[in-house]
Amino acid sequence: MKICLVHEEYPITSNFGGIATYQYTMAKILADSGNKVTVICRSEKPTRKIYSNNFNIIPIYIESFEKNKKEGMNKFRLAVCKHLLKLQREDSVDIVETPDWGASCVYFQENDNRNIPIVVKLHTPLFVWEKFNRFQFNKEYREETLRLEREQIINSDALISCTKNLLDLVVDEYKLRKNTGKVILNPLSENKYINRNVSTYSEDIVNVTYVGSLEERKGVLALSKALSSHPSNFRKFVFNFVGKDTNRNYYMDSTMEEIKKELKGTNINIHFYGQKEHSKAIELMEKADVLIFPSLYDNLPYVILEAISLGKPVISSNRGGIPEIITNKQSGILIDPMNAADYISAVNFLRPLSTRKKIGITAKRVAKNYSESKVLGDVLVNYADVIDKYKIQKLSGMEDCP
Repeated sequence: MKICLVHEEYPITSNFGGIATYQYTMAKILADSGNKVTVICRSEKPTRKIYSNNFNIIPIYIESFEKNKKEGMNKFRLAVCKHLLKLQREDSVDIVETPDWGASCVYFQENDNRNIPIVVKLHTPLFVWEKFNRFQFNKEYREETLRLEREQIINSDALISCTKNLLDLVVDEYKLRKNTGKVILNPLSENKYINRNVSTYSEDIVNVTYVGSLEERKGVLALSKALSSHPSNFRKFVFNFVGKDTNRNYYMDSTMEEIKKELKGTNINIHFYGQKEHSKAIELMEKADVLIFPSLYDNLPYVILEAISLGKPVISSNRGGIPEIITNKQSGILIDPMNAADYISAVNFLRPLSTRKKIGITAKRVAKNYSESKVLGDVLVNYADVIDKYKIQKLSGMEDCP
């Protein structure tokens, strides 16, 4: 099968986030299983195309992208359309998969010459993201992005999500037919994570580590408020923050500085590592006694999958798609991220070494459900089904919603 994965994020050429992790992992397992894979992504500097036997990367460089994001994204979408039409003419692609965020493929989707199907993968569309990040994008950029993401999702040939929670949110928001879309789990590398030995456990909890971008939606401000409201319960721990600082919060200021201000004078130990290469972030996760992810909303964070595959006890939010991964007090601890008492009870529950070992072992078993070999079969079956249905639709001249 000839598959094209399209989005501005890809770890070789741009910032590394959850979408980039997915694009990279999916491209690798598809290519390793004998499929021809082309990745179209955005590059932060002029970069040549990368070719190999069955794996090609087409990087698109947009000058001054961040200075005018609305114009930059439109240039990227136009370039994506041009490259996809070329691949289509060369018979180099059977199906396209693209995330919801940013509507990268919407111009190709609308093109009259398109004759290949598009699968839209739900990660976290802007209408969900902005409910939990009180950060305001430029008005024109925001309104255009909301409109184009909606068009790309509604007019997709198939819709997939790694959690039922997000799929239901999108179906309700856009008033799609019930039973629209499929849940297909995100793949996790077996050699890199699942087959690794279970982490060692210290006698008591010392290092509590958060990994992810520092932004309001990720719950780090809620965490700092919980810590400052009951400082005596947390002074024996070190809270580590691993991830890029952003201004995606109500104050539109450095989130790291807001955390520091909140915890000033509490004598709670905090350490900021900044954004790290993926391998370095994993090393810091392995050194942690407990990993904490207090998101106000998240779909299915890769970092939680990575944490449980390492056998680490996780304290995580009970919101979004996370409860579809974590079963409370079995494979992790679920909390209300806005309730300070939940943080205290979660840490106390995990204090006994035997409890952390038991939860870590159970979590590692759960991670096997996301192994790349299991997910790959579901993905390829879905692709084949979408291609067949698209061909029938084209022949009959019928149009249908996803």
